[in-house]
Amino acid sequence: MRTTIATFCIALVSAACGPAEEPMGGPEHEACEAVEMGSATSVTAGAAADASAPAVADHTWYEVALMASQAGYVRFTPEAAGDYVIFTSQSDAPTVTDESGGAVASESEMDVTLCSDTLSRGWTYPLQAGVYYLEFAAPATDSTVQLVIAESHGAGEDHH
Repeated sequence: MRTTIATFCIALVSAACGPAEEPMGGPEHEACEAVEMGSATSVTAGAAADASAPAVADHTWYEVALMASQAGYVRFTPEAAGDYVIFTSQSDAPTVTDESGGAVASESEMDVTLCSDTLSRGWTYPLQAGVYYLEFAAPATDSTVQLVIAESHGAGEDHH
């Protein structure tokens, strides 16, 4: 009987408090914090989704140089499985593929409001530990894209 009452009380408290919230501001806050901490690390996107693509890490602000009329690639290797939000200054989501070329679909997207002068949108991707390639569409002229990757903890995203 005590177990039933305890279970009921836990369920009641959980229902009253609602779902767990994203820790201290969530992935957008983390991404904008990376932007505010200093200048961007400049990298030139690779021409192929292979080991020659420059490596990027989460919680770091990058300025990725893209060559005219050529898709550009960077390589991201999460150490642990989880949802990662890829924030960019572009309005279109990057294409994400795993090491064997399999596409990874975005689960959700969000507009950036905290540092919208640098980043405009974020897309959440479910990733396992391993190597992934982010492909940025070929621009008409040489250009740059701002990039920050932040781990998500499940709440606070605008699911579409």
